[in-house]
Amino acid sequence: MGKKISIVIPAYNEEKYIKETSSKLKEIKNNEYKNLEVIVVENGSTDKTYEIAKQYANADKNFKVFHLDKASAAIATNFGAKQASGEILILMDADTYPLDRAITEISKKFEDENVVSVCTYVKTNSSYINNLLFSLSSELAYLSSKINTPLFYTICVAYRKDIFEQLNGLKENFVTAYDLDLSKRASKFGKCVFARKANVFTSPRRVEKGGTVNIIMYHLKNFIKFSIYKKPSDDYEPYR
Repeated sequence: MGKKISIVIPAYNEEKYIKETSSKLKEIKNNEYKNLEVIVVENGSTDKTYEIAKQYANADKNFKVFHLDKASAAIATNFGAKQASGEILILMDADTYPLDRAITEISKKFEDENVVSVCTYVKTNSSYINNLLFSLSSELAYLSSKINTPLFYTICVAYRKDIFEQLNGLKENFVTAYDLDLSKRASKFGKCVFARKANVFTSPRRVEKGGTVNIIMYHLKNFIKFSIYKKPSDDYEPYR
């Protein structure tokens, strides 16, 4: 049995996606990686996100659901991490789920005691240009890890829990770029690596609803604001 892994999912108005994500994680726990815990932190939803997730918690003691009032994604994630009992934390979006043996591949990377963070390869199912955009984002994460300047996204990324705690988790005063900030800080404690065989699927809703060009420009400008001014944008449209 591999290291215990806790998947932490902040979820705000995710009733369209949380059922599929939960079902996929239940399947993975039953058939691939049994030493798995799932923690959903519903943060102020006005839909049935909590009720849907709670159904899975009622059926499995290793599936836990918490409610917070009007908390940001960073606050909800940090709260979930404090409830986790795993040695490894996987921070994951509610509209995302691991594909074949991704959890196993993540676990393998942590067999190297010098590894503190593992980023996954993200796939989606949209237009050619949108699929390419996600692939390029993954390749950027890979290249950044090779030059020890990791730009890891919380679509799906893993950290050693003790390092996450030592870093005080995600910066709760950041609305965006808290994921990039965390991977940057973590790189000072060990290796941040990219797991090409650890594939996850995520919804293309953001690029489809927000517009591909608009999303690219938003993230490019935000990256510049974060990198140069250390102050990422406080304006983020989640596109439910």
